[in-house]
Amino acid sequence: TCPTGHHLSLPRWDPHPAPFPQHGKQRHSRHRRRRGHPTPLFSVPPDNPTAEQPTTEADAEQCVTYTYNVPLAIRKADTDHREYRHLQLPNGLQVLLGSDRLADTAAAAMSLNVGSLDDPWDRQGLTHFLEHMLFLGSEKYPGEDEYEAFCTSHGGNCNAYTALRETAYHFSVDPMALDGALDHFAQLFRGPLISPMAVGREVHAVDAEHRDSVLDDDLRLHQILRAQATPGHPLGKFSNGDLTTLLGDLGDS
Repeated sequence: TCPTGHHLSLPRWDPHPAPFPQHGKQRHSRHRRRRGHPTPLFSVPPDNPTAEQPTTEADAEQCVTYTYNVPLAIRKADTDHREYRHLQLPNGLQVLLGSDRLADTAAAAMSLNVGSLDDPWDRQGLTHFLEHMLFLGSEKYPGEDEYEAFCTSHGGNCNAYTALRETAYHFSVDPMALDGALDHFAQLFRGPLISPMAVGREVHAVDAEHRDSVLDDDLRLHQILRAQATPGHPLGKFSNGDLTTLLGDLGDS
C-alpha cells in the first residue's frame, strides 16, 4: 500500500504455463537467438480484485517505490547468490531488477507483448520488420548505428528477436556505461525515427535475411506447421516477412 492509500496488484501468475512455442523465433540480422521454456520467477498469491488503483499520475509516482499489497516472493535456487527486486513504474511497466556482485557486465532487456501473431494479414512480417527498424536511430540519438556503437564501444553488444507473442530487445555493456546504455535503450521505444530512407533499405534487409534462411531445417519445419493451421488462424501467417508481404504489389516491382 502506498502513502496515497491505493493498492497496486499484479495479474495472477500461472504456476503451470503452457510450453513456450519454439516455432516463430526470428533471426536478427546480427545474430541468431533461441530460448527454451522459461521458468516462472514470481510466485504470486491471488490478488484483491477490488483493490483501488491509482487514479492520477501524481498518485502513481508516489506508489512506484512501494511494494504491492500482495506479498511478491521471487523464487530462486538455493545456489543462486543474486539478489532480485520487482517493481512497477508509473507507466505500468513491470520491472525485475537483478544484482550479481560477481558479474563484470551489466545488462537489460525489454519484452513487448506483441509478436508475429499480431501481424496484419496484408503486411505479414511487420512485427519482425519493426524490430529491425527500432535499431536505426531515435529522436535523441538519430545516428542509425548510434545505439549499437555505444554498446560495442563499451565492451558489450545488443540484439533482439521476434516470437509468436512477444518481441524482445536486450543489451550488455561494461557496468560503468549502464546509465548511458539505458538512456540509448529507452529512446528506441520513446522516439524511434522510422525514417522513410531507412524503411526502404531495411525492407530489403529483411527480405535478404529470409532468403538466407530458406534452407534452415528448423525454419522449414516451422513453416510446415504453419501450413497445417486452420485457414484464417494467425499461426498460418508468414512471420519472417519479405518484399512481397511487406510491400504488397510494390514488392513485385
